[in-house]
Amino acid sequence: MPDKTIHLVFKTHLDIGFTDHAAKVRSQYHERFIPQAIETGEHFFAENPAAPQFIWTTGAWLIADHLATQSPDKVKRLERAIERGLIRWHALPFTTHSELMSPNLFRAGLSYSAELDQRFGMTTIAAKMTDVPGHTLGIVPLLAEAGVKFLHLGVNTASPPPDVPDLFRWRAPDGSEVIRLTMKGHNPADVQKIVNAVQAAFLKEVIEKELLAKRGKLASIEKALDEITKQAAQKATKTGKTDDVQQTGGVPGPGGAIPPVAPPAALPPLRGLDPLAPGPRVAAGPA
Repeated sequence: MPDKTIHLVFKTHLDIGFTDHAAKVRSQYHERFIPQAIETGEHFFAENPAAPQFIWTTGAWLIADHLATQSPDKVKRLERAIERGLIRWHALPFTTHSELMSPNLFRAGLSYSAELDQRFGMTTIAAKMTDVPGHTLGIVPLLAEAGVKFLHLGVNTASPPPDVPDLFRWRAPDGSEVIRLTMKGHNPADVQKIVNAVQAAFLKEVIEKELLAKRGKLASIEKALDEITKQAAQKATKTGKTDDVQQTGGVPGPGGAIPPVAPPAALPPLRGLDPLAPGPRVAAGPA
């Protein structure tokens, strides 16, 4: 069993207008939360610049808004924190009710991350939303189109969680997909479940690849045996020993003896080895 690596992600999701008036929430982030996150990151950066122990992640719109509206000193400090890897954004701008959005509106939300990636020379492949328990399958092609490979959704205890696996491939009818991880509450035990699910998925995927490789080798061996048998049959026809070759399927050895060929051992079927098989198509809105 390999050692477990747990990636601890410090993040904040943004609900504009849910906990207070939108202007007040926005001001609180710009005047308090973002400066505090930068200050904490700088503390850990001073301790270990090569691998700081605190990196803060939030929605892309909040970072873009801070860079576009705050004082030059605040902007410069945030830019420096981004360049040091202390502040990071995910692919989505903030939490939305995705089933109420048009494709173009959802793409507009993804554009904040794309513009920040271009500005700072980064690539964002993960997205996050919290509190809205259900999202439409229609966002999957749009996420994949934007290069997003992983979607983390969180459900708070005020809503019943969707009846889906903790971790699965969420695949749209056009074949596009994202890996979806769903946190169904705030219980710390849920985190351990997710860690175990990710590890199990990795191990089983490794096993599947090994079995596929062995099956490929077996197919090559069988093809080679068929070819040798055909060549032996053609040679035996010329020497009048066709019957022996047909009965044994072997290759004539010294003195004309034809040893039998034992069938190769069968490999176990691959069925059931993919924990990331296409999951249910969840299209429910908020409960």
